[in-house]
Formats: sequence, structure tokens, C-alpha cells
Amino acid sequence: MDEPSSRQLRILGLHAAIPMVGFGIMDNLVMIQAGDMIDNSLGVAFGLSTLTAAGFGQCFSDVAGVTCGGVVDTVVSKLNLPQHGLTTSQRMLKKSRFAITIGGCMGVLTGCLIGMSCILFMDTDKVGFGIVRT
Repeated sequence: MDEPSSRQLRILGLHAAIPMVGFGIMDNLVMIQAGDMIDNSLGVAFGLSTLTAAGFGQCFSDVAGVTCGGVVDTVVSKLNLPQHGLTTSQRMLKKSRFAITIGGCMGVLTGCLIGMSCILFMDTDKVGFGIVRT
């Protein structure tokens, strides 16, 4: 069996990274928005901690990820990414699995950072029911 080339490994990593960018964006965006809404409404009304609100926000984010995963996959399939041409045996090699792991990690990290950009547009001084922190 031939060893995968550097180009094939980069393509394999790219295939792992791209969908994870979409997942990371959705995950952080929904978690932050839902957590903020919960913190500023139910959190204020019932005295919930910010971490509790964040946990509930993560629940919403996970449900959104499961229900929208097909959309991300459909979009990625239309990108016409280059094909790596590796066999199943080649994809099972340690260096191939490493490329997939690194690609996925870099993709989700990039997506999460992009998803966090919504914080730049949030009014962090406002709390629930129109009350403004002083």
C-alpha cells in the first residue's frame, strides 16, 4: 500500500475542517445568544447563575447542531472540494487519522471564534426586563 502524499493529507484535513467551521459557528452563535436571553430573562426572574444560563444555552445549541447538521453537509457537498483519492486502508493509517483530527480541530476552532463575533454587537450592560446595570 502506498503512503498518502502530503497533498492528499492536506485535502483530507480540509475535508474534515470545512464542515467543522460551520458546526463551530452555529454552536457558539446559538449558545451565546440563547444563554444571553436566558440569563437576561429567566436568570433575572428566578435568580439563575450565569453558568446555569450558559448550560441551558448549550442545550439549545446542541439541539440546533443535530437538527441543522444536514444543512451544513449539503452546503459542503456543493463546494466541489478536491478529492483526496485515498483508499479506505490509506485513510485508516495513523498519519491520515492525524490529518483528519488536526483538520477537524482547526475547523471547529475557527468556526467557534467566528461564532463568538456576535459578542461584539451585544449590549452586555443590559439585563432582563429593560433593567440596565450600573
